[in-house]
Amino acid sequence: MAMKQIRMNGIRLSNPQVGVSQSCPDGAASPSVYLYRLLADERINITFLSLFFADDAPRINCCVSPDKQAKVEEFTLCDDSGITCRPRIGTVSVYPHQFSFSALGYLLYVFATERFYFHQMASSGAMLTFVVDYGDQEKIAAGLERHLDLPATRTPLRQEIDADEILALYKKRPETSAEYVESKVRTYGINLKPGQTLCTMMISGDALADWGARIQTLEESRLRFSFVSAETMPAGRIQLYFLCGGEADGADIDLSVFSGINGCQVSLRPDVCLISLQGPHFGDRYGIANQAFSVLTGGPVSMLLAACVGAMIYIVVSDDEMHQAKALLSEVFETP
Repeated sequence: MAMKQIRMNGIRLSNPQVGVSQSCPDGAASPSVYLYRLLADERINITFLSLFFADDAPRINCCVSPDKQAKVEEFTLCDDSGITCRPRIGTVSVYPHQFSFSALGYLLYVFATERFYFHQMASSGAMLTFVVDYGDQEKIAAGLERHLDLPATRTPLRQEIDADEILALYKKRPETSAEYVESKVRTYGINLKPGQTLCTMMISGDALADWGARIQTLEESRLRFSFVSAETMPAGRIQLYFLCGGEADGADIDLSVFSGINGCQVSLRPDVCLISLQGPHFGDRYGIANQAFSVLTGGPVSMLLAACVGAMIYIVVSDDEMHQAKALLSEVFETP
């Protein structure tokens, strides 16, 4: 299937990170403490998070600063925590995705044909962010540059600069980092997008290129995604989730688009709601994910998916539970 090259404005790379994951085997009870709560208790900031509660094996994946590696490795010593640690990872972000299936499908196609490996992926308001091994980061960026239609001034941009390291060169004192602590976390609003359809795909690694091409064709149906996340599972399978449809899109997904290609299982769940929050300090203070998720997991609302990317938090719940979820979130978040 011919692929349509896409135009993007840029590629952004992170500094080295440490990956921390928590999983519960099929049929196992939930851990006594979820990972995001442990990180909040230790005042460890999360730079990326993806949460998968839509099936019977809950999983949480986070990226944290390398200087917290020793602390997060202590979590792995608890027998019932289900936590593992992966040092030296990083993120590769491509922007702007414009909620386009053409962009999503093409990037999955490029990762497959170039044999680039990613651990997790999630969308923010503008970027598709892939968590990769840090040693592969530059190679992946160079490969994306070959395939994408980028501005002539393209240069992969490092997302973070180590100010303390730069100041040391000038023999100046390191900067201190401010911690934002509020009784209620400030946010620009709690937004609901109901009537969405959650599409779940389990794609074999060998079939990812073909499925990337097929996903790109959803653009022809005037569909846009509102949120997407993915995780590479054992044996190289990719678990992909995306939300689309609803009144804003004016179209519903048609499973016939995915007929005729092996290597994938597809299921649809209608009537789900995407809850989004954006705040001035979401990207640079600890504990916000814990405040958002704990108020829901401790109550009658069941999260299906969630992510923290940049300054955005996304939470997916059923339409039936969206108003209750917003009421609970309003207890811990201050809105205008």
